[in-house]
Amino acid sequence: KGAGAMGSLYRSQHELVFVYRVPGASHYNAVELGRHGRNRTNVWDYAGANSFVRLAFSDGSHVTVPSNSRVRIARLRRYRLHGAVEQSLMVEAGRAEAEAAPRRRPGGFEVRTPVSVSAVRGTEFRVSYREAVSLAGTEVREGRVPVPAGDAIDAIDPDHGVFASVSGLAPVDVLLGLPTLREPDAVQAAETLRFEVEPLAGAAAYRAGLATDGGMVGAFAEGDT
Repeated sequence: KGAGAMGSLYRSQHELVFVYRVPGASHYNAVELGRHGRNRTNVWDYAGANSFVRLAFSDGSHVTVPSNSRVRIARLRRYRLHGAVEQSLMVEAGRAEAEAAPRRRPGGFEVRTPVSVSAVRGTEFRVSYREAVSLAGTEVREGRVPVPAGDAIDAIDPDHGVFASVSGLAPVDVLLGLPTLREPDAVQAAETLRFEVEPLAGAAAYRAGLATDGGMVGAFAEGDT
């Protein structure tokens, strides 16, 4: 199913169940799943090579999962009593780029890794996780994002980033600015797009992305130098 909230009795996003009913009798929800607004999911979303996944939520938040990344929807839950919505995603490998809508009702939005948590409303940030070395990174583009890891917690300002590991948080560092494109208006007619950039001091590599919109929400391709 497209979301863990869909359905009437069993509300997991993926499920294999056997349901029995006495012929002629009415339906009876004996287990009460879904009766109190509990939404559950056990689905992993994968983005393979040269593919992207975009997750859009009812509150206007969205998450883009770039190629070669693995993100698990850990929790999507709505509380019927006060309308609170909890949204939690786990980055298992690769990256996830999140734009969390400002808070309009109770509830939280968080992006986790095995060693850190990034959670706050009204922000734009990127979370990455290098599975081989258990190293997580958080880069903030807009807003202020607190990042707890172990017993430490740090609030990351815009244009700053931090790495986290099982041993805690590394010092917060300033993110490099965007490089300047040479001839950005040049017509690209070949099958392979090519861009030239002015060298940026301190940059070890460059990543170029293509999208259908200026905010890079509709990303569809990327490449590294």
